Amino acid sequence: MMLADQREQAEGLRPHEEVKKNVSSAIQVQKSNPALVYKVLEVVGQGAFGEVFKVRRIADGKLFALKYVNGATNAEKQAVINEASLIAFLDSEEIIKCVDLYQFNNRIWIFLEFMESGPLTKIVTDNERMYSEKFCKYALYKTAKGLLTMHNRNVLHRDIKSDNILSGMNGDVKLADLGFSVFLSKQEEYRKTKRGTPNWVSPEIAQGIKYSKEVDVWAFGCFAYELATGYPPFANIRRRHELLKHIIEKPVPPIDTTRWSADFQDFIEKCLKKSPTERYTMRQLLYEHPFLRNIDVEDCKQAWIEDYTAYKDRTQ
Repeated sequence: MMLADQREQAEGLRPHEEVKKNVSSAIQVQKSNPALVYKVLEVVGQGAFGEVFKVRRIADGKLFALKYVNGATNAEKQAVINEASLIAFLDSEEIIKCVDLYQFNNRIWIFLEFMESGPLTKIVTDNERMYSEKFCKYALYKTAKGLLTMHNRNVLHRDIKSDNILSGMNGDVKLADLGFSVFLSKQEEYRKTKRGTPNWVSPEIAQGIKYSKEVDVWAFGCFAYELATGYPPFANIRRRHELLKHIIEKPVPPIDTTRWSADFQDFIEKCLKKSPTERYTMRQLLYEHPFLRNIDVEDCKQAWIEDYTAYKDRTQ
C-alpha cells in the first residue's frame, strides 16, 4: 500500500508493459461464488453494463455497492476488470475503493464502497442550491486530492463531472467511474482518443488533438462551474457540433460574483483556459491558488455536512 506522503510525489513515466503489469496485479480476480459472501438487497442505480445494487457482506453486515456485468462481450468484461484493477492500483481515500472482484458463471461482479448519498448531481442540479461556498470548497478539495493522486501516478480520469463524484453523509467525497481512465507511459506520453461527456470535454478533445493531464483540469473546472451555476458551461447548446465549437472558441460565461467570491471565480478561470499550457495543474490548484491553498478542511467539512443534511431534510 502506498503511503499518503508518497502519493504527493509525481512518478516518472514508466514503460507501458511495466505499468500494465503493475495495474493488473493490483487486485486478485476470485473465481468462487460471490453469493456465498454477499447478499443482494436492492437496485440503487444504473451502470454502463447493467444495474448497480446495494449488497450486504454476510460476515460482518457491512454495506457495499455491486456492479454486476452480464451479457457483455469479452472486451467489455476485460474493460471492467481493468477498471477495478486501476482503482485498486490507485488506492486513494479520495477515490472509490474496490473491495472484491469476482469472475463467476461467465459474469463479472465488482464490489465497491457504498456511498449512501450517491452522486453530487442531485444537490448540484437542485433549483434552490442553498449550499455555501464552503460546501463547494470542500467538494473541490476532495476531488482535487483524488485527481492529484491519479496525475502523480500518470493516470487520466477523462470523465470528471458531478455524476462521477460520490458522497456520504459523513463528509466522504470520492471520485468514481474510472471506465474512461487511462495511464500514460514512456511509449504513450499523450493520448488522442476522444473520451468524456460532451459538456465536460476540453478544447483539445473537442479538436481531436493529442492531450495529457490538462484535460482533467478542464473537466474539474466544469465541475466547479456546475457547483456555482447548477450546470456545466454551454449547457444550453444542444447540437453537438455547435457545443464543441463553443468549447473551442467561445469564452465561458462568468459565474455570479454577487453570490460567490472573486477567488472562486478566478479558480474556475484558471481551470478553463483554452490553451492547456495556461491551465493550472492540480498541484497548483491545491497548494498555490488562494481558493484552496489555506483551506480549513475540518471547518469546510462540517459546513458540507450541514448543507447536505439540510438539503436532504428539505427534499425528503
